[in-house]
Amino acid sequence: MKSVNNFFIRLRTVYQKDIKKGLPVEDLVKFLRSVTEHCQVNLYLDKPIEGSFPLFDILKLIHELFGGIEHHVNKAKIFEPLNLL
Repeated sequence: MKSVNNFFIRLRTVYQKDIKKGLPVEDLVKFLRSVTEHCQVNLYLDKPIEGSFPLFDILKLIHELFGGIEHHVNKAKIFEPLNLL
């Protein structure tokens, strides 16, 4: 899960300048939609709880990094919300 967390933080860092400039980021939005759709499709009622936790963690991470909630990686670095969702 740590590598997934680092991947999404890196993804946000790469696209952060483009988002602040107002440039189109369709590729990022398509990727985030496909990941969230995959998580939502694989969350069903009879799914074992152990298999659901990573999917919820990924959805929470996407929401925190790209959805408008401030995400604190550590006390020295605070990310501003991007409000993409």
